[in-house]
Amino acid sequence: MKRMNPRWKSPPMWPSGAGSRQPCPRESALRRAAISGNINALPPQNVPTGRSVRVFICANPDDTEAERNALKEHVYPKLRDFCRENYGIEFQVVDLYWGVDPEEWDSPELQRLRMKLLEECLKSSAGPCFVGLVGEKYGSIRVPGEVESAEFEMILDAAVEAGLDTHILEEWYCRDENSVPPAYYLKPKAQMLKNYQNSMESSSAAKTKNDKAWRNVSEEIKRIFRTAVLQLQEKGTMKSAQANKFLCSG
Repeated sequence: MKRMNPRWKSPPMWPSGAGSRQPCPRESALRRAAISGNINALPPQNVPTGRSVRVFICANPDDTEAERNALKEHVYPKLRDFCRENYGIEFQVVDLYWGVDPEEWDSPELQRLRMKLLEECLKSSAGPCFVGLVGEKYGSIRVPGEVESAEFEMILDAAVEAGLDTHILEEWYCRDENSVPPAYYLKPKAQMLKNYQNSMESSSAAKTKNDKAWRNVSEEIKRIFRTAVLQLQEKGTMKSAQANKFLCSG
């Protein structure tokens, strides 16, 4: 595993009470006061009101295991003691990859939960709320859990044009006419994989078999999306901002 240096990244907004204000300039006195923890120098509307520091950890899980272990064992306990003893508040870390099977890392359900908790950290933390660990390996792109109908059908056509077998997309995604706008949704694994529910409570062999099946499915879905989206982007049919939804890592 290559070593890396964690880089603290400031969030795009103040943790609490900032409303829709734009971030202040990188070298401003207000920004320096916020990053240094000098609460007294902040305007009242920018002073966090939460009673805990909630930090969201954003990292590629298979490239930062040693670093995240070191933080968990040596850094977080000291930060908890520091916050309690000096400010009477709790220090909490949100790292949803801990204790989660690697086969679930790019699942749409986990990604939706991560985004929800990230938003909660941004709004409620009484201090820093986001840490990005940037290594030398870019994380895997995610399996899209929901794709607007027009985008999905455009991607499907591009995949066919590229000579790809799109059977797996047609099998695993279903169109929901009730959503606004209409969208395609990834079907639950419990519905698509044989004996998936039973494997959750049965032998490890059954779980291993299902994990392998889902890994093959997810990798093929990601391959098709990536190939088709890159082709659409190259042709100018899909803009970069739109393509990034399918090409960025979780």
